Amino acid sequence: MNRIGQALLWAGGLALAALMVYTVYFDSGLGGTGRWSGTADDATPVAVFYPDRTLWREFRQGVEACVRKRLTRVLEESDGSILVETARYKRKVRFDLHDVRGLRATKDEVQDLLETDPAPVAFVGSSNTVLTQAIAETLRASAGPGEGGGPVLLVPWASSVLADRPEPGEGPVALLDIHPGRTFRFCPNNQRQADLLVSCLAANDGGKTPARVVLVEDRLDPYSVDLGAAFHRAVERIAPEAEIVERADSLGLPLPQDVYALPGPSEEALAESIWREVDARPDGRTTWVLLPLQEEPALRILTALRRHARLVPGTGPGPLRVLCGDGIGFTSLTRLAGRCPFPVWCSSSASVPVAAQAVGQGLSPDTQVAAEIVAALVLCMDLPPSKPLTGNGLRDALASLRIAPGDPAAMGRSLSFSRSGERGGDDLGHVLMIRPDHPGVFALARGPSGQWGAPALLKSEPLAVRP
Repeated sequence: MNRIGQALLWAGGLALAALMVYTVYFDSGLGGTGRWSGTADDATPVAVFYPDRTLWREFRQGVEACVRKRLTRVLEESDGSILVETARYKRKVRFDLHDVRGLRATKDEVQDLLETDPAPVAFVGSSNTVLTQAIAETLRASAGPGEGGGPVLLVPWASSVLADRPEPGEGPVALLDIHPGRTFRFCPNNQRQADLLVSCLAANDGGKTPARVVLVEDRLDPYSVDLGAAFHRAVERIAPEAEIVERADSLGLPLPQDVYALPGPSEEALAESIWREVDARPDGRTTWVLLPLQEEPALRILTALRRHARLVPGTGPGPLRVLCGDGIGFTSLTRLAGRCPFPVWCSSSASVPVAAQAVGQGLSPDTQVAAEIVAALVLCMDLPPSKPLTGNGLRDALASLRIAPGDPAAMGRSLSFSRSGERGGDDLGHVLMIRPDHPGVFALARGPSGQWGAPALLKSEPLAVRP
């Protein structure tokens, strides 16, 4: 009986120890679901509009980055919702995914949410300019003059400077002025991307400037039109003597079911004409091809340029340079690295050290922007219970937010906004590049003095992540 009693005491002690470890682990927020008292009914809702589940996965990884910095902890998590608690005042915030697709569906979903109680104090989204504009227009139309002032809009990926007004004949409007004073952009806008790419290539191409620039634009895509105009301005500043030729009618029909679709006759003809023009220029000057396009059409043109190339990979950079916006990311460049007989340059919203760390862990570099959005919200919403959280209060807190690169809350770089809602700081964005003589992807960043650093090779290791 004594042995049985001792065994029971040992078993009870082990069970109590295990319970203590479990409680500490999950209460820290690192376990994904914490132990807490209360209900989710008093949580402040934040609506996240992403039509793509990949972006929601990156957003969840951004929450996890904030948990590791102890800015918040996760209380509950489901497939499309994350309930967190702020660090100081334990205010609960619930991020809900709304994966609607299409312009009309997005506007209807936003309007329905604005009529709920409580309505979201912030909207995050969306993946492109058209859907982001739909959210902004609905928020502006529903904003009232009262104390609340309406929700704020946090823009993760819509990079267009200008957008078309819904009223015909009124001309374009700044994207951040549609819901004025309450819209904050976390990614570089198209002009910043274009300036970054053009200056980086000019600084790293042995002092060469292009004799001819071919700008391939999709006039049915607002993103393409806006980035194309930004590229045009950037090239004129760097190489005012270059001949800029716009090719707006050379795109085939989109094939959304296959991102790596084969090029059609129009892309094949465009690629052949570009290479003929390169062959006809014997002076050794370079030709730049600018692709302000979404991923699928850009990849089709890159495939066509590879097919019609007069060079083979590994024989040097040759006379052709290709520049893309942020439509092509690290994953696509990895598939093209070492297979293109010409260098390809793309912009990225991440900073190089964070991108290198993310890639090394098998994560997306875009997680950095998601983490910054979550950090900004939980910091600005971490208020005592006696202070109500209004739309105006959140707007003012975001507008006055100043996070230095060395701040414990920083995600590897500074975070602040100008009066217009554009992101400030000189450490926003970098350039990705692949070379004909190497199967890897390189990253380049500009230092505080404006000088470009040496290319850094990004190395990726496979890592199992949650779907």
